[in-house]
Amino acid sequence: MQQGEPVSIRESARNRVPVRRRMAVAMLVLLTFLVAAPVYAAADLVLIPDPVTLIALIVLFIVITFPLNALIYKPIFATLDERHARTTGARDKAAELSQEADEVLSRYRREIAEARSVAEQGRKAAVEKAREEQARVTAAARSEAEQQVERGRSELNTSLEQARSEMGGHVRDLADSAAQKILGRAL
Repeated sequence: MQQGEPVSIRESARNRVPVRRRMAVAMLVLLTFLVAAPVYAAADLVLIPDPVTLIALIVLFIVITFPLNALIYKPIFATLDERHARTTGARDKAAELSQEADEVLSRYRREIAEARSVAEQGRKAAVEKAREEQARVTAAARSEAEQQVERGRSELNTSLEQARSEMGGHVRDLADSAAQKILGRAL
């Protein structure tokens, strides 16, 4: 195959299959050696080492323990303790903030209730004042209307009396005049 020549998908798949098979075989062989190694070591297994080796291992363990403790364990435990303290502190702070938020919320609700109560009392006072003002204005208007009606009646009665008295004279004159015309003579 030359460079730039198209390659079909089937051909490239055929070329990859042997590589996969080779990898699978290599992994199987490696796995076989890894599993077999402990089996070979079991043949030389010694449960109780000789005392010199045992003492040397104990001394080595004790000698290495102090530097490991100073260099590894103490810093790790200090970091873990600090992390635990920060976590606990953060939780305590969150609980404290939550409690403060609850207190602020309850205070806010209490103040809202007080403000509503004051507003309701103010509204009731304003409504009562408006009713009193309405009753006063209505009573004054009613009184004024009654006075005007009374004045109108008295003026009407006066006008009526005046009209009657004027009409009384005119009626007599008209009656005399009509009687004279009907009778044809003076009365």
